[in-house]
Amino acid sequence: MTAAPHLAEAPPPTASASLAATLNPRLAPQDVDAERSVLGGVLLTNDALNDVSEILSADDFYRDAHRLIYAAMLALAERREPIDLLTVADELRRRGEFDVAGGAAYLSSLDASVPATANLLHYAQIVRDKAHVRRVVVVAHGIARDGYEQKGDLGTYLDSAESRLLAATEQRNTADDTRPVGAHVKSVFEELEARFNRGSEVTGRTDIESDAVPQ
Repeated sequence: MTAAPHLAEAPPPTASASLAATLNPRLAPQDVDAERSVLGGVLLTNDALNDVSEILSADDFYRDAHRLIYAAMLALAERREPIDLLTVADELRRRGEFDVAGGAAYLSSLDASVPATANLLHYAQIVRDKAHVRRVVVVAHGIARDGYEQKGDLGTYLDSAESRLLAATEQRNTADDTRPVGAHVKSVFEELEARFNRGSEVTGRTDIESDAVPQ
């Protein structure tokens, strides 16, 4: 049996990527394997980026290294240049991001981490969905923090919470996508209103959190 190739370890997420994690001691919603599979799949099949880029932006990646690599790939595609280990590495160097993105060892490991290039769009959808959930988590925690103070009237508080949650979920593209999020948003508001009316403490990990994040 052939031994599985050794996969270089990605640089840890930095400030922007770990925002949700700083708000919650639990690990932020993510699928690093799916992220690696997307990047590795594009290296193997450049044409796949056409479909992937329709649903996935660089900001959807949890790992900063992955975000930088994907942005470099998009830049190459925009210039109609081939996307391979050498061109991606050169683009990252040009941007001054080569080392932050993991260097040569990490780039070289990406194409070995793709289970099946035929499933590339599915991996991209996983990455996108995790990013949507992270955005809701960040907003829900901000709403919870505001609930500690309970300043102003209930209507103002709920209006602000609603606009922030809608902004976090408006990137979802289809009616089928928005239904589950809408149900979670409704649960959030019911819980917020009940706690506000009771004068109860709204903590950083209340039922709001479990309602906003599908398990």
